Amino acid sequence: MRVIYAKNTIIPLFYLYYKFQNQFDFNKAFHFFLLALAQGRYSGASETTLQEDINIIHKVSNFEEANAELHKKFDPIEINKDAVKNAIHYQGLGRFLKLVLYLYSL
Repeated sequence: MRVIYAKNTIIPLFYLYYKFQNQFDFNKAFHFFLLALAQGRYSGASETTLQEDINIIHKVSNFEEANAELHKKFDPIEINKDAVKNAIHYQGLGRFLKLVLYLYSL
């Protein structure tokens, strides 16, 4: 299983750490990372979206502000019985749910 199936998703995580090493909160950054994977943030016009997120991180003055601005890009995820059932066939949140299951089993 390829654990990180959208490699561009990890770039903002590294940049957050680089810019805010003394303020970096791994759990909050990892939450952003998981949401970006789940909602396909960097699929399609990934370079444009990636640049937008890098610009957000670059412009703000602290980690909390960066985290809040990045999280505005996402809708809440509802994991229900149908989503789990569809995961078997890699539909909808399938790849993401399999990643979460893998991480949970570590």
